[in-house]
Amino acid sequence: MRAQTKRLSFLAVMSCVIALAAGSWGGSAAVRMMQAVSAAETPDSVAAYTCPMHPHIHEHEAGACPICGMDLVARKTPEPVAPAAQGFTCPMHPHIHESEAGSCPICGMDLVARQQPDDGAAEGMVQVESGMINSLGIKTTRVDTGTLYQQVRLRGYVDHVGEATRVSLSIPFAGTITWVSERKQGDTVRRGEKLLVVEAAHWKLMQDNYRAAVAANDYASLGALGKSLVTMGASEVDLKALQTQAQSDGLFILRAPADAMLGTVLPAVGDAVTPNQKLAALGNRYPIEVYADVFEGQWRWMKAGVRATMRLRDLPEAQWQGKVEELEELIASNTMTMRVRMVFEQNPEQFIRKGMQASITLYADPTDKVLRVPRSAVIRTGEGNRVIRALRGGRFFAQPVRLGRVTDYWAEIRSGLEAGDRVVVSGQFLLDSESSLRSELARMQQQAGPGP
Repeated sequence: MRAQTKRLSFLAVMSCVIALAAGSWGGSAAVRMMQAVSAAETPDSVAAYTCPMHPHIHEHEAGACPICGMDLVARKTPEPVAPAAQGFTCPMHPHIHESEAGSCPICGMDLVARQQPDDGAAEGMVQVESGMINSLGIKTTRVDTGTLYQQVRLRGYVDHVGEATRVSLSIPFAGTITWVSERKQGDTVRRGEKLLVVEAAHWKLMQDNYRAAVAANDYASLGALGKSLVTMGASEVDLKALQTQAQSDGLFILRAPADAMLGTVLPAVGDAVTPNQKLAALGNRYPIEVYADVFEGQWRWMKAGVRATMRLRDLPEAQWQGKVEELEELIASNTMTMRVRMVFEQNPEQFIRKGMQASITLYADPTDKVLRVPRSAVIRTGEGNRVIRALRGGRFFAQPVRLGRVTDYWAEIRSGLEAGDRVVVSGQFLLDSESSLRSELARMQQQAGPGP
């Protein structure tokens, strides 16, 4: 209002000077002109009349315009402006303030209504209209909890490529299948895992003979009968259960003899079984052997059974799954490295030869229930780490965080965020620069103090 009053006063004085120089007005006209200047400086809430052609002329009473002589008209009380709107601004250049809608003089974007900032808004808060969020490619994700691994990268070579040997499973007597595992062809089965249950009369007879020997304390026959049952596939647990059962059930349980890959489709319940019929086939799960040297700083993560993935330089698109099989205790004194043997699954679609160079990643020391965000969401600088947190209403601000373990994709959050918060994973650098600019401007204004 002060700037508008000064501008109106200047225009009125200039009009008076021009009129006096032309000699068209007398002293009374000059007096009226100075009165007009005084009226222009009068607060709007007091003046009641104005000129239709010169709206800066404000008078308390009806009369004629001192400039053009037109009759003054009653001045309309302006409609109150909603306190939420404070002119217009550019979403990308918030220091641009205009009283009317239009285009940004810097980037040409359409100006949007400037909103009243919240009293509790964080320093450096950036607000983006919903339509611009998609246009700028801003994407967010939710902070969640999950499992993180210590990733260890190794360089190795393929030492042996074996055949995916198969072992056929069968039983030496006839029967009927009463139960089948849910495992499918290609699944991994563990040693001792139950695959099939076959009801067989011959197996029931052997169980009866064993139970009779137990009841008669015939230890000589008991040893021979027990050995026959174990040879056919019974376990020590099965023999102990057989001794306590009220009667024999005649159910033969076919189990996996070792960790392997199921190579065939299992029969269905109700199928008849003939002696020595092939019921299942198991293949070597890990026919590929790879060696790698591990440096001293990585020894603590080396344990048998640690999950591993492998990529070959000649086949960069393919990936093999495997595990650590064995650690050599002998340390090379000249390089201070430990040799590790790993085994990997065969990929039938890819051809591997001995001696190929391999890039290996181990996933050791898993930690559950870790608060994490995508690594791309973290902005890492020399002054600290931060993320751009997204709030409702298109508001964003830079949130400092303290990091823990960082992997290829995830970053552990030790403090600064909670599960369920949303952070920006695309477009965060654009928002971070804008937030930093606003924070600097706010600090500069605080140091300069209030204006005159």
